[in-house]
Amino acid sequence: MRFHWSTKSVVHVAPYEKLAAIYDHVMRHVDYRQWAEYVVHLIGLWHPEARDILDVSCGTGNLLVHLRQYPYRLYGCDASFPMIRKAVQKAELEGCPLWCGDMTRIGLRRSVDVLLCLYDSVNYLLEEEDLRRFLAEAHAAIAPDGLLIFDVCTEHNSLEFFYNYYDHEKHETFWYDRWSHYDRRERIQFTEFKIRFRDDPNVYLEVHRQRIYPVPRFLKLIEESPLELMATYHMFTTQPATARSNRIHFVLKKPQ
Repeated sequence: MRFHWSTKSVVHVAPYEKLAAIYDHVMRHVDYRQWAEYVVHLIGLWHPEARDILDVSCGTGNLLVHLRQYPYRLYGCDASFPMIRKAVQKAELEGCPLWCGDMTRIGLRRSVDVLLCLYDSVNYLLEEEDLRRFLAEAHAAIAPDGLLIFDVCTEHNSLEFFYNYYDHEKHETFWYDRWSHYDRRERIQFTEFKIRFRDDPNVYLEVHRQRIYPVPRFLKLIEESPLELMATYHMFTTQPATARSNRIHFVLKKPQ
């Protein structure tokens, strides 16, 4: 049963504006260490000479924290200022340049060897023109022979796990109510968070929207871009992606 909130006190806010404060707790099930190991493995396969990495959807910096054990120069940006503010506060990221920047307007003044955009952040680009801008911006930011590694969630994932998903948690200092539902006709994955903090009478509502593009559409847009597709991987493996993959990692290269 869904948790009921008083509609009179609901305040609509932008995605991650309030979630940022509790994001690390809500996502504590995610194995960022494994994800970092996987990314480093892919870099070793496709660009072993790489020396620096920019995560353009770094959120609160959890992936960057685990990448610090590897000999790369690290950079991070995210479109959400509250998320970047949380990342900046982490002692493990001291000295790592972090800034607020959209994945279609990165704001980078130098090129990097590897650009990451993970945890289905690309699915937040709701229009194909945004995807084209992202690929063009990535091409501009990557050095020759450099890599773009990004992942997407698929319709198979939405139908199997998030067609109508609900959970609620009451913590000592906050409560949240999360409901995910998938619109098959529009191919939009909705995730609604209602968040309340102790000593704050308001309930904050964030509505996250992600477009679940058909994989062939991604392939077509990549083909039209100046980047070269090297591989599409099933989940966290080096096996080819299939129609039943819940998550697909794409590896693209910038030609010389």
